[in-house]
Amino acid sequence: MKFTRTCSFLFFALFFAHISAPAQTSAPLDVANSYVRSHFDQWGLSASDVADMAVSSQYTDKKTGITHIYFNQQFKGIPIYNALLNVSITKEGRAVITGNRFANRIAEKVNTTIPVISAAQAVKKLATRLGLPPEQPRLTEQTGEQVFVFEKGHIASEDIKVQLVYQVKDDAIRLAWDVRLFPVGSSDTWNSRIDATTGKILDQTNWTVYCKVDSRSFVHTSDDCNGLENTFHQNNKNAAPESTAAGAMYNVWPIPVESPIHGDREIVTDPHDPDASPFGWHDTNGTDGPEYTITRGNNVHAYQDSLDMNASTGDEPDGGVDLHFDFPFDPDSEPNSYVDAAVVNLFYMNNIMHDFAYHYGFDEAAGNFQNTNYSGEGIGGDFVLAEAQDGSGDNNANFSTPPDGSNGRMQMFRWTINSSAFRVDAPASVSGDYIYGSPGNGWGPGSYISDVPVSGEVFIVDDGISNPYPTDGCEPIINGSELEGKVALIDRGGCQFGFKGVQVQEQGAIGVIICNFEENPIGMAPGDVGSQLNIPIVMLGNSDCQAIRQFAGNGLVVTFQIPVQSGPSQYDSDLDNGVIAHEYGHGISNRLTGGPNAAGCLSGQEQMGEGWSDFMSLITTVRPADNGATPRGIGNYVDGFPANGPGIRHFPYSTDMNINPLTYASLPGESIPHGVGAVWCTILWDMYWNLVDQYGFDEDLYTGTGGNNIAVQLVFEGMKLQPCNPGFVDGRNAILAADQLLYDGANQCLIWETFARRGVGLSASQGTSDAVGDETEAFDLPCECRDKISITKSVTDFINAGDDIEVTITVSNCKNDPVSGVEVKDIIPDGTAFVAGSANMAANVQGNTIVFDLGPMPFGDEQTITYKLSTDPDKWSQRLWIEEVADLSTEDLWNIGFFGDVPGDLWQVTDQFGGHTGDFAWYMPDLETESRTFIEQFHADSIFVSGNQPVLRFWHKYNTEPALDGGVVDIKPASSDVWTQVPDRMIRNGYDGIIAYGTFIVPNLSAFFGYSGDEFIPTYIDLSDWAGKYIHLRFRFATDEQVGVEDGGWVIDDIELLDMLAYNEQACATTPEGDNVCAIAPEEGTIVETKESSTNATVEKLKDVTIIAFPNPVDNLLTIVLDSDRPQDLQLSLLTVQGRTLSSKTVRAIGKQYVQVDVSRFPAGFYFLRIDGKDGRAVQKVIIK
Repeated sequence: MKFTRTCSFLFFALFFAHISAPAQTSAPLDVANSYVRSHFDQWGLSASDVADMAVSSQYTDKKTGITHIYFNQQFKGIPIYNALLNVSITKEGRAVITGNRFANRIAEKVNTTIPVISAAQAVKKLATRLGLPPEQPRLTEQTGEQVFVFEKGHIASEDIKVQLVYQVKDDAIRLAWDVRLFPVGSSDTWNSRIDATTGKILDQTNWTVYCKVDSRSFVHTSDDCNGLENTFHQNNKNAAPESTAAGAMYNVWPIPVESPIHGDREIVTDPHDPDASPFGWHDTNGTDGPEYTITRGNNVHAYQDSLDMNASTGDEPDGGVDLHFDFPFDPDSEPNSYVDAAVVNLFYMNNIMHDFAYHYGFDEAAGNFQNTNYSGEGIGGDFVLAEAQDGSGDNNANFSTPPDGSNGRMQMFRWTINSSAFRVDAPASVSGDYIYGSPGNGWGPGSYISDVPVSGEVFIVDDGISNPYPTDGCEPIINGSELEGKVALIDRGGCQFGFKGVQVQEQGAIGVIICNFEENPIGMAPGDVGSQLNIPIVMLGNSDCQAIRQFAGNGLVVTFQIPVQSGPSQYDSDLDNGVIAHEYGHGISNRLTGGPNAAGCLSGQEQMGEGWSDFMSLITTVRPADNGATPRGIGNYVDGFPANGPGIRHFPYSTDMNINPLTYASLPGESIPHGVGAVWCTILWDMYWNLVDQYGFDEDLYTGTGGNNIAVQLVFEGMKLQPCNPGFVDGRNAILAADQLLYDGANQCLIWETFARRGVGLSASQGTSDAVGDETEAFDLPCECRDKISITKSVTDFINAGDDIEVTITVSNCKNDPVSGVEVKDIIPDGTAFVAGSANMAANVQGNTIVFDLGPMPFGDEQTITYKLSTDPDKWSQRLWIEEVADLSTEDLWNIGFFGDVPGDLWQVTDQFGGHTGDFAWYMPDLETESRTFIEQFHADSIFVSGNQPVLRFWHKYNTEPALDGGVVDIKPASSDVWTQVPDRMIRNGYDGIIAYGTFIVPNLSAFFGYSGDEFIPTYIDLSDWAGKYIHLRFRFATDEQVGVEDGGWVIDDIELLDMLAYNEQACATTPEGDNVCAIAPEEGTIVETKESSTNATVEKLKDVTIIAFPNPVDNLLTIVLDSDRPQDLQLSLLTVQGRTLSSKTVRAIGKQYVQVDVSRFPAGFYFLRIDGKDGRAVQKVIIK
């Protein structure tokens, strides 16, 4: 019996520890040092691993009293890049370890402490790699032997900073030069680690992140660029007079108004917060009176940069001595006609974000953006440079986040207006203009909508093949006559957009509508043949397509035509407070994660930066009457959607999972970083509204006490507590820790329930935050949050016939009250027997049921039952067919092919990786180029599915780029051309998750990907849907164009058809209080291994061949096992006793081969099975029942 009483949450023990020294006698840094040096072994570290650590950042939050300390791991004084360990100290002196990214055994792993190449040589090597002109770096500053600054010269836009660091690379730690080079004339900001011994690039990050989402998204950069303000043109008008009137006024879209489509512009007076900006928004020196009458102050300097000068030209809006910033705005005019109004709104919203974030802990000490830090904490001199109507791009926005003390930079762009050129004319119930995705560059000239109208009735394409579905237009069209002179509606997926369009064009279609499986339409690439398309093509989002397709072929009429343009051609993102809040949010999350002096702690694929930024956009624009279920889109104004539009993410934000179904398992199918961030923000948005439901909504955004304020505070504190380069589980744990620290754990269950609902439950596994696709979602809760009796059952998963089964049943009382008695009943499976004396407590066997009396159980009590079952040695899974991949000649028995372009490699049989049995296996490498390959059975080699529980089993191992390269299994009836994907039929070791759409060009496709381990694993697939039918098997493997895994790929061996025997029954726990909960072991319980049949079988020997035929007598399917010592051709014939041949088949025997003969059509009686080879003949008698 095991008894556990849990007084706090399971995860909590991993993060919190009490330090004996009281706060008043030990400084926080001393407490943190003591804690790390006394607990390092719990994190797999040694004393030497922490001996040389140094403080990277340290500050105390004045609101919470928590001191946050971030240690940087070093070896002999040289820092290890991004190896941070953060410890937080409560005001009572309690240490909280919340994030560890230290490397272990560093003394063994470092390669050297002395660089072979110099810092200048590292700069030259990087410049060469970036294609920059050769230039000798000129040293301008040096600090010791580790830090150098080189003049920018003609190759960089800023001086080049170089520092000696270590870079963790696989399981090694290599000495490297950290080089920060921002090429002149480029938006790139390269941060690279150059091997200090070989000169090779070990790691390289472009701090400018070009995140293209449907050709429109937000771009974010992290810059360590000092002195940006030095390039500004100074003008005497910037200086304020000695006295100015109180009451600064701004004509803006005041929060919570998101943009011009969400509400009216208004004049607000003195909107600055007295705590965050005590001297107003135009002060810089901390004394009464503004220093500037333009849109410049302590927190931000806003100006127009339409010429992409990255500097003010001295024409900022001037509010005069009264600081009245009221400038004209005409929504029907182009953005260049209302520059001053745009700059004022940008200035206003940046200041709002500063003041708002200040109250939630992003203050001077935490590294916020200010020119003068009035408290004297933090560094200062780093106010935001906000550039309105920036000329460096369009349809975007960005934010650069350097470490504390260097200016942040926000660039806001103009967005092109796409007036709807696609409308539905009939029927009236769905008529109107629709938002659509357009063809990109490279299409035929007629594929773009013009001012010449194209109208027609809509019909759905049918190609007759469900691969993935018959409406994808990827196979030959079978309803071409319906499409002539009509508009073709085609589903996305299966092949290139251009191919779909050309297919229907050849059938006489006059236009194309692509239906997206995602909510928002996207831009379309032409592929190989899109240049041949000369009929208009558009894409509609999922909801719009579903709305109109019900009328296709029944009066649905559409028109493609560019409307006459009225109004402006562009929107200005400076007027979209949601976009501004999003961009500012990047400054917040980058400075809070890893401490204010670490600018690169959000670089992994699973990092949630975009999610926090979307969250900032949402929470600053909530209105009191809003609710969580109502869809909220991001960027509706700039992207031309209405106020209630879907926004630019795949799904609008909503607590309704019918509107936003995203879960943790969605990550592999989402874009990086925006799609990944959208999943994170979805969870935070759920939490926000759950807390509002619990505590109400407070309109006071800054200092309110409502559930909305609590949610925001938890998110901010979570960012401070989480480790460098966090993933979703890290972020969840940090928010839970924040709730313990700030609210004494009052919201633990609410937070757990929120995260578990979206797949980040107690058992969720993050894998590495550097990649997506290796995570495992789970929806379970800790005991404290279940309020019910819980039971789980596990058994030995795999045995040989006659082996014992070990059974484990765990019962937990997770109810809030004790229960007076618990009784557990477990059913004994047929073919097994209870092993007397094997139970760890009293067991009462009653027929086929075992009863255990656990007695009373208080809350938190957990009891574990163990016992054994014996099994029948004469019962096993029956092997009906197998492909053993015996040798290279197996390649002749399968069809090897590819889809699309010829890949560099195809499937092959090889002994490179060994086999599960024998030396050989099928193998397809993980290529560095786009490829789609397959192996499938030849038509003549179909398999007959029979047995009580028919199962396909194959043994395999794989190592691929997670979520981007992978493999799938397809099954189809021999009489059909339609392949079926089988994710829902997998019993054990199923798919790893959803693979990226572009890999197979199939939406929401489950696949094997990532790393399965070094050993072969068995995957079981239920074939009961095909019972009594002949089937074909196909294995497909696909790669994207990115780098593959060296020596990686998919290895497959021993492909078998089994009549599987598995033992599994249900265990139930009941109480007098009325509880009744049951559990069954997962994955079919205990599976019994196959064994060659010796019962009801006949055995014959031909030269070098052993022949087994079973069952004999036979009802329907006779299985013939040929075990040949050498390859040879054999003729198998079934004859009547009179010698007449009823069926005949030639097979090539290689190793062990299974041949199936359907005898169900023959009458009962005696027959002969004859096997002929060049070296003789064998004959067996067969009885058909």
